[in-house]
Amino acid sequence: MVKLDIQPFDTGTSLAGVPFFSSANSDFFNETTVTWTELEDSTAEDWSGFYVSVLSGNPGFMHIATGAASSESRIATVFLNGDISGRILTTFVPIPIPAGTRLSAGGALSGFGYPNGVQLYGVPAAEAPNIAPFGVMDFGPINLDVTGNDFTFGVVPATPAGNNTKGAWTEISFSGTFSTPNNILNGDSLPYAYDYLGVTIGKANISNVNYDWLIDLAYGPSGSEVPFVENLFVPARANNASSALTATTLWFPWGRPAGDRISARWQASDIGTMGAPRIFLLGLRP
Repeated sequence: MVKLDIQPFDTGTSLAGVPFFSSANSDFFNETTVTWTELEDSTAEDWSGFYVSVLSGNPGFMHIATGAASSESRIATVFLNGDISGRILTTFVPIPIPAGTRLSAGGALSGFGYPNGVQLYGVPAAEAPNIAPFGVMDFGPINLDVTGNDFTFGVVPATPAGNNTKGAWTEISFSGTFSTPNNILNGDSLPYAYDYLGVTIGKANISNVNYDWLIDLAYGPSGSEVPFVENLFVPARANNASSALTATTLWFPWGRPAGDRISARWQASDIGTMGAPRIFLLGLRP
């Protein structure tokens, strides 16, 4: 049986994790602009990978980094809970961590000033063999040219012309003063030859709406899209949520050269009341 190595915690105050505050950051993927909070000064054992558990008062994004103070190096980016009611979101990161590693967290949020409790659940390598030889988990694109809630929403594909009809292919990218140069992963041209490509699907800022979508994903230039996912059913039931995500990220074996353009299209039975999907990409690389 695997016993997870959970860090950090404080039995004296019953705190699960480290509370920290953060705010929107237009250069979020530059480690020197991020305010880092230490989670673990030195891991006691090798990890095969780890879970990131966040009690979030804000929708937003968070990096996990290794390295000494003031020399942090990002290894993963995760989406914080997209519901401002303060629920816990747990994400698995299949990146091995050697014993003796210092780990830190740094976030970018939509505002409101609520703290975020963070814990890492390390999977000991001695009890579970290394899961995969990945070194970095990228995330994007993020709209780095806005503040407020829109900062935390992904790309919205074009609205279909009618019900039960596929809309036009839309590139999963953001462009702008900060978004174009500062996103580490933009769907206009994948920057790395990723081993796995991931997709996380959320909804637009609409509360108390029930909706169902069929979503297609493709690679290739405009007008020559090649679908790698077709008719992905995404149900969602909103409960006063400013945004919501699918239950998990979908991962696809990739192994293609860098430079792919990624796009999406969708349909719904009632486009007038069912909101619109918002899409993020993830990439796993050595």
